[in-house]
Amino acid sequence: MNLGAFHQAYNNKKATENAIKSFRKFYPQNPYFLYSDNGLDFSDIAKKYNCYYEYCNYRIGYDKCFGFGKEGSQEWMNRFYKACLSLNSDYVIMMEDDVLIQNEIFVSEEIEFCGLYIPTNKFPTEFIEYLTNKYSAIFHDDWYGSGGGSIFKSSTFIDNYQKISAIFKEEYDYIIENLNVNFGWVDNFMTTFYYMCGKQYTPNPHLTEVTTNPNWKNPYFAIVHQYKNFYEA
Repeated sequence: MNLGAFHQAYNNKKATENAIKSFRKFYPQNPYFLYSDNGLDFSDIAKKYNCYYEYCNYRIGYDKCFGFGKEGSQEWMNRFYKACLSLNSDYVIMMEDDVLIQNEIFVSEEIEFCGLYIPTNKFPTEFIEYLTNKYSAIFHDDWYGSGGGSIFKSSTFIDNYQKISAIFKEEYDYIIENLNVNFGWVDNFMTTFYYMCGKQYTPNPHLTEVTTNPNWKNPYFAIVHQYKNFYEA
C-alpha cells in the first residue's frame, strides 16, 4: 500500500512542522503535498521534509456556520484532486496541523475510505433521500466521520472528481438551504463524495481523537486527531 499525504496549513508553523515530522518518522520517502492556504510561507518546511509545496492566493478558511462554504469546498476538492495526481499514491491521508502519526499505518486494499466512528454525526434523512433518488448515491451509513486523519483511495477521487464536484457546485445552495446545513464541512462533503460513487465507508480502529480517548497515547492508535500541543495562542 503506497500512502501519500495531503496537508493544508495557514499560520501555525510549529504545529504544521510537527505534523509533517511525525509522518516522516515512519514514512521518510512517501510523497507529501503541502499547501499554504493564503497564509504563511511554508516553503522552508516543505524543503526540509521533502514535500511538494504550493502557495495558494485564495483563502479557503472556515465559516463557523457553513464550513468552507460553496466556493471554498470547491477549491478544497480541486486542491485535493491536484494533490492526488501529483502524489501518484494508492491512498492519501488527510493530514492537518492537529494530526499526529505515532505508528505505521495499515490500510487493506479493499478499503475505499476510512475515518472515525462517529455514529452521532447524522446525515439528515431528506438529504440522503434526495441524493439517492436523483443521483443513485448509496449511503451505506447515515452518518459521517471523514475528518482529519482520514484516508482516501486516490483513484476513486481522481476518476469521479469532475462529475461529483460539478454536482456539488450545482446543488450546494439548495442542499444548504433545504437539506443539510453542514454540507460545507470537509468531513461531511467528503463522506458524501464517496457515497455518490457508491463506495463503502470503513471506521478506522487505529484512528482516534485526543478529546474523546484518554488512552490516545497508546501506539495502537497510529493516527491521532485533535492533537494541539504545538498550537500557539
